[in-house]
Amino acid sequence: QSGAYPKWLIIFAYLIVYIIWGSTYLAIRFSVETIPPLLSGGIRFLAAGAILLCVRLLQTRDLPTARGWKLAFGASLLPFAVTYGLITTAEIVVPSSIAGLIAAIEPLWFCLIGWLFFDGYAGIALGFAGICLLIAGDPNVELSFESKYTLWVLLLLLSTLTWVVGAFISANPRIHKDFLTASGMQMLCGGTVMMVSQYALSLFTGNY
Repeated sequence: QSGAYPKWLIIFAYLIVYIIWGSTYLAIRFSVETIPPLLSGGIRFLAAGAILLCVRLLQTRDLPTARGWKLAFGASLLPFAVTYGLITTAEIVVPSSIAGLIAAIEPLWFCLIGWLFFDGYAGIALGFAGICLLIAGDPNVELSFESKYTLWVLLLLLSTLTWVVGAFISANPRIHKDFLTASGMQMLCGGTVMMVSQYALSLFTGNY
């Protein structure tokens, strides 16, 4: 409820989201130039999950259960391993600016999926159309059925859907009653899956 917080604090929170979240796509673009994409994402989420989980456990002293870890593993696959696996790999081909624009479609999925399955609401069609126009108008965009670029743009679109579905699944209170602890658990699980996947892919392809 926005009335419970000062207006300046709400604006500041939005700015933090825009700057920090938005800059991650540029950071991913730089990282995949020298680090395999799944390894890049795995390192990120393992580090973030370990830090967040350690801090919360020191504060709450409430250790996760084995059942909680099992649920966290399942809940981590879509929003972390699949979504960011697609994003980090796609950004080898697709510019970070386009990836960030495509990610802006996520609120549309939140509304539609929430409306259909979680008693939410629908809308944001105009915003979706605006994103499509911005992407199509970029001179670097090469949209054709013969282009690998088009394939990765479509996979980025898919990643926005997997992220939102995963976000609904990851809100399971049975993972841990503290949502920050649950987030740390899921990031650890997702990061581990990404790193193991990169290792398996390297063994299969011979590219290290």
